[in-house]
Amino acid sequence: MIISIDYDEEESYDMQIESIAKTFDYLYNGLKTNGINANNVMLMGDSTGSTLILNIINKLNIEDLDKIKFVLFYPVILDSSLKIKPSPIDFEIVTELKEYYQNVIGKKTITSNDILKGDIKKIPNTTIICGNVDPMLEKVKKLTEKSSNIDLKLISFSSHNFLFSKDKEIKKEYKKIIVGTI
Repeated sequence: MIISIDYDEEESYDMQIESIAKTFDYLYNGLKTNGINANNVMLMGDSTGSTLILNIINKLNIEDLDKIKFVLFYPVILDSSLKIKPSPIDFEIVTELKEYYQNVIGKKTITSNDILKGDIKKIPNTTIICGNVDPMLEKVKKLTEKSSNIDLKLISFSSHNFLFSKDKEIKKEYKKIIVGTI
């Protein structure tokens, strides 16, 4: 069974985090009630969706969180994403993410390094899949260094958004990683 949760561009970033965490808690508890164990559940996100998942982990009210599989495709943690306007939706989310961390950290200027200073030791077992030419790779590597629970897998010669690639070799490579994660 695959359940897709899409973020709502009308909601603030904090509301999206709360909404997605509550939705996942609700769905997970429903699955558990129907006899589906945590080790049969996988939470995946790509790009901004990966970043949202990183931000909801501490809000999830699940006792056996460490048994759930987390797979994050190319999370967005690049300094330039905090400064430029890639698209109206992304810009709004990045702006609110920046404002949120400014309030938490108490600094006017925020870099991705500030965002990476959060307590990520609580991250359960997570696989991050990133292209080896993704412009965010160095930040992703810094993120993976902060927790022994993160396993970084690189896709050969692919950049951001390789999930939407038409290249058969790239598709074969990330499918092999996913099958190995399941």
